[in-house]
Amino acid sequence: AMTDGKTWSVTTNARPCVVVHKNRAVTIELLQRPADDDWEVIGGNKLLVHGGVPMLQTNKLRHPRTVAGLDAMGNTLTILVVDGRKPGVATGMSYDELAAEMLRLGCKEALNLDGGGSSVMAVRDATGEMKILNEPTDGHERAVADVLGISVDQN
Repeated sequence: AMTDGKTWSVTTNARPCVVVHKNRAVTIELLQRPADDDWEVIGGNKLLVHGGVPMLQTNKLRHPRTVAGLDAMGNTLTILVVDGRKPGVATGMSYDELAAEMLRLGCKEALNLDGGGSSVMAVRDATGEMKILNEPTDGHERAVADVLGISVDQN
C-alpha cells in the first residue's frame, strides 16, 4: 500500500492493486511493492476480471464485497459495494457473480478489495455530514487498515 508516494506496506506474493500513478493514470495491477511512478496504491485480495475475461474462482460463497474496476481505456473507475449477511435485505455475491456484474458494467479489469463488515460505502454530503449509503453487516463503519477514498474537485 502507498499513500502520497510513501510506501507503508509490501507483500511477498503479488496481489491485485488499484494504482494511481504520478501522472494520475489509474490501473489495476499485480504488485508486490509499489513502483517508482506510483503515487497511491490500495491492495485487494482477488483479481476478478483481467483483459475483459472473468478469472477462474474456486470460492463460490456469497458475502458482502467491495469491488473496483476499470474500463478498457482506464477512464472510468467503477466502485461496487455489495451488502450481505442480512436476511431479508441482502445475501452478498460470489466472486463469479461479481466478475459477471463488473463485466456488465463495462469493466475490463476488476478486483475484489475486501468484504464482510468492512464493506461500507459512505459519502460526505453538501453540508459536510458523512452518510453511509449501504447496510453494513455490523450496522456501522468498522475500523480498517486502509480505505479507498475519492475526492472530487468541482473547480
